[in-house]
Amino acid sequence: MQQPDQGGKGNQSPDVLSPEQAWKLLTALVGKERMLQDRGAQKVVPLLCEWLGYLSLGIELVGRYLAKHPDMSLTDMLKRLEAQHPDAASQPPSQPTLQWGINTILEWVWRELNPLTQQVGQLLSLFAPTLWRWQWLDYASDFLYWKQADLDQAQTQLYQWRLIETVQNRRGCYTVQPLIREFFRKKLETLDAPTVFVSHPPFPFPPKASSKPISQSPQPDTQSSLPKQLSHDDSASQTPPPREWSSFLSPYPDVPGSGEDCLIEQQLYFPITNSTCSCQPDKPHIANSGVSQKSKNKAPPLIKLQADDFRQAFTAILIELVQQIPDHPTREQITFLEEILPHIQEIAHTLESAVRDEDLLCLFDSLGKFSKGQGLTDLLWLFDRLGRFYQHQGVGNQAESWFQRCVSIAQAAFGEEHLDVATSLNNLAGLYYTQGRYSEAELFYLQALEVRKHLLGNHHLDVATSLNNLAGLYYAQNRYSEAEPLYLQVLEVRKSLLGNCHLDVASSLNNLGLLYYAQGRYSEAEPLYLQALEMRKRLLGNCHPAVATSINNLAGLYSSQKRYRDAESLLVQALSLSEQHLGDDHPNTAIFRKNLSILRTHKTANRHWWQWLW
Repeated sequence: MQQPDQGGKGNQSPDVLSPEQAWKLLTALVGKERMLQDRGAQKVVPLLCEWLGYLSLGIELVGRYLAKHPDMSLTDMLKRLEAQHPDAASQPPSQPTLQWGINTILEWVWRELNPLTQQVGQLLSLFAPTLWRWQWLDYASDFLYWKQADLDQAQTQLYQWRLIETVQNRRGCYTVQPLIREFFRKKLETLDAPTVFVSHPPFPFPPKASSKPISQSPQPDTQSSLPKQLSHDDSASQTPPPREWSSFLSPYPDVPGSGEDCLIEQQLYFPITNSTCSCQPDKPHIANSGVSQKSKNKAPPLIKLQADDFRQAFTAILIELVQQIPDHPTREQITFLEEILPHIQEIAHTLESAVRDEDLLCLFDSLGKFSKGQGLTDLLWLFDRLGRFYQHQGVGNQAESWFQRCVSIAQAAFGEEHLDVATSLNNLAGLYYTQGRYSEAELFYLQALEVRKHLLGNHHLDVATSLNNLAGLYYAQNRYSEAEPLYLQVLEVRKSLLGNCHLDVASSLNNLGLLYYAQGRYSEAEPLYLQALEMRKRLLGNCHPAVATSINNLAGLYSSQKRYRDAESLLVQALSLSEQHLGDDHPNTAIFRKNLSILRTHKTANRHWWQWLW
């Protein structure tokens, strides 16, 4: 069978052979001597090929089946086909007949597979019709109780029957032909119906170190639909992935969302845990996935699985893979993400269809234990993670579409009053904030705040997060009188729940200090900056980049008060720390260097030139 030149072309038409090519292929598979000894071969082969539409897939399956059964003749095989579909024996082959003929041969081959190989085929039916890596299945082995030796045997068996195909120049990568994939999908659907994931054409997601690292070598033949890695200058205008959204500001104050227009609170991520609470603002990094949780209790080598088990395993695979992609990936990591992307889109299209079509909304009910076991929240995390990736890469329209998917799917599945809905609204609002679309951001921030207050009460950290995000939005619009009471509420809640010495309390002190600075209330801003600096030193040490951020902000305040000597001393400290721990080319280092240069040359005494960090 021909090998695909590129991954990602899952809808290519199967190869149709000429009669001569079909004869040569059968002869190569069955053996020349056996073909000569089969007296009916000259007459039977054309009839058999007509049944299969001269598709290379069907002819190769027939040849391999005959090679496995040396006592079966071509005539015997034709009779078996005709016996199972007698009405088509005297009719010219049609498309339904061809499909039936291929499926019949596939059914015979299916019975030749051992049970675990059959399970692997059912799992593969959930992947998008594009390339995938066999190594990815390792992440599902614990979840589905597969032994490595059995999985290796399944790989050999699937390849021997050509149910999977290698991808040219892509070691370890495979594809499944559409007809085979559809056959596997039907086998999956027999386990419990209706199925949630359906076939579709592909279209244009907190990291952790995996216990099973995979190869991420870039391939020259990959066709990229993603942006190239940003240069250091370009990346400075993007939102970084720190504890809070406002870790640093762009050196280009005229860019929307940069300068003093910055969000000052961490985005809420969807947790991948079994917790009943779906909002965990202080835990963006995932400690355990479904795979590691389930692997604690080993089951027999092979057990009867339901379709939901395969869906959970498929989601677990994607989670394990996506966790390896940071918010600011290298080109090599972007290439790796390109391989994963179509498989995430496979799920997204299905859930989007369910949202758009009222008749399909019942599919959410059919999720069964899949949704009860956090499965849908895991999927929302994947979509949110992809949205954040595009946001950090500066592809706003792509980011918006993924964040909007999270909102629509969460609302359709859970209703309006659910914490995952609030998280989705919060994250979409955060994107609109960075794009300078403040009225839209305010609308969604308010909706998220209302849901969280209703479900969690006023005295909760997630509510404080929403208040802080809203205050940051008001600050960006110079609506200081509206921002101040919100910042004060956030500070009060965080001190009450976290204590007086916590990094989130330090962030609140810093945010409130910046607000007072912007209003010219320097005497009130200074003690807040000093408290935040002291707290970060105590919790993080004197050499942490966050300490350099506080030093920079305090230096800006002193500069505005014309305390230039104090400001210069602080900026030298901040620049030295940043160069040592972030590098000379890091955006924060560039900002500190620029601030120090302006201060030393006394180009202006206007406070508005200063670039603030959070």
